[in-house]
Amino acid sequence: MFGTIGWILAVLLAEAFLGGMKESRFLYQGGVAGILLGFYCLTLPNTPPKGAEAGGDLFGLSALKLLKEPSFLIFILCVFLVSIPACGYFFGLLGPFLQQRDYPSPLGLSTLCQFAEIGFMFSMPWFVARIGLKRVLMIGMAAWGLRYVCFAFTGLPEGGFALALAGLVLHGFCYSFLYVGAYMYVDKVAPADMKASAQSLLTFLLIGVGMFLGGQGSGLMKGKFAADIPGMPAVKVSTGEEYKAAGLPPWNARKTDSAFQYLDLKGNINKLRGIEEPEPAPDLPKLFDANKDGKITLVEIDAFEDPEFEMGGMKFKKDDLTAVFKDIHGKLEIKEEAGLGRNDWLAVQVNKWQPIWLWPAIYIFVIFAFFTFAFREKKENGQDG
Repeated sequence: MFGTIGWILAVLLAEAFLGGMKESRFLYQGGVAGILLGFYCLTLPNTPPKGAEAGGDLFGLSALKLLKEPSFLIFILCVFLVSIPACGYFFGLLGPFLQQRDYPSPLGLSTLCQFAEIGFMFSMPWFVARIGLKRVLMIGMAAWGLRYVCFAFTGLPEGGFALALAGLVLHGFCYSFLYVGAYMYVDKVAPADMKASAQSLLTFLLIGVGMFLGGQGSGLMKGKFAADIPGMPAVKVSTGEEYKAAGLPPWNARKTDSAFQYLDLKGNINKLRGIEEPEPAPDLPKLFDANKDGKITLVEIDAFEDPEFEMGGMKFKKDDLTAVFKDIHGKLEIKEEAGLGRNDWLAVQVNKWQPIWLWPAIYIFVIFAFFTFAFREKKENGQDG
């Protein structure tokens, strides 16, 4: 529980004071905390392993004999398979997903997962006592699939913010009911002399192998379903270094009267501290939106007098921008005489999130169905039920 609270505090600190995901300063936060905790560990009492009397081993291999029991084999197989597209996959993609969807304070927004986790951890005994561990595990598996379905059908902010919030809050069911429920089940069914080994085996599979494979999968999926137009040629002003795809110039303007303004954690804290927000950096509308209608046309770009322009520390060519606009018109099937708005500009720079979330959701629901019909929870009298 306190680990979850510490997670929340660390993330909110990074979002409010260290630049969130836009800066790398949060790495110093983690590094300093690690060094301080390392020194703190030197003050802890000496607690050597108890050896054989502890009833455990490093990887829990002695617990493999439990796999001879069909109910335990089905349990361990299903929770392991679901763990692959669970935490390791989810946390590798959550930050880019929230950021690319253009949600406010994406790093701070992610802590809704941990706030929900706290509440559901407290509720675990109530659920276990009333519906049993099998149904708790079933709910945990189904919640992972449902949250990915929610994420798959979000769009830009106007299109699916409520679904994104639902997917975040479902983390309470996802983590507590699947992971904590799995540890509770192992503790319940493993013999006293094998509990430590069984817990080690479960940790090795879920937090070790499952998380590793999930992290690899998140990277593969992000690369497979990449953005249509991730960047354009540019030159870094400070060094003169040329880039073939340096990212597209920014289109920063967001509606200031939107409810999202209240979710801007850093901005609201600065207001309370009496710190004035700096003037927004130059972006595309400031240079090219001549009639201030929120859209930029090819005619307006053509009317721009200079052949080059600087933005965000990069120098771009007007002709390259024209080519990108024409490419976007084609990708989004918009007539070239029509202007492009902010949502159009963002749409081609983001990953194709629907298949990234839907494929693991389908996979999870298949495992869920198998577990529902094949698994029989071990009763106190030793019988399956």
